[in-house]
Amino acid sequence: AQDRVQLAKAYSKEESIFSNCHIRIAYAPNNPETADMLSKMCGQATVTHVQRQYSGNRMHIMLQNVNTNEQIVGRPLLTADECMRLPPDDEIVFVAGHAPLYCQKIKYYADSAMACASRARHGRFHRPRPRRRWVLRAAVTNSGFSGRIGCGGRARRPV
Repeated sequence: AQDRVQLAKAYSKEESIFSNCHIRIAYAPNNPETADMLSKMCGQATVTHVQRQYSGNRMHIMLQNVNTNEQIVGRPLLTADECMRLPPDDEIVFVAGHAPLYCQKIKYYADSAMACASRARHGRFHRPRPRRRWVLRAAVTNSGFSGRIGCGGRARRPV
């Protein structure tokens, strides 16, 4: 499901689906209610707020009185509007019994090893023998070809 409303429609309002999911991954929501729910799921953080007030004669080199006030204030770890403004590559991962994780998505198509594994046939990862790859790489280097060696040991032309 993409949103809390879809989950409520499919599983009713009791939210039993939330209590039975061990790992939940959330992206930037478009619904303010979902953003508020994510903000509450993240919890509270404690921040220190320091305020300084200076008093004295403005024309004097040093001010005579400096008043420092330090407060410890609780605030949401991630507010609802911050949830709605998450970048497209970021996500929040909730694992039962652990603090929330602010992560970046893994793009399998951008990583050469993962892209090769995603193209694997029959559930097996085909990897060429190292010697064959070395021979091919040496042959390509000696021929003056400046392309990359890609997945499966084949030389690719530069794009």
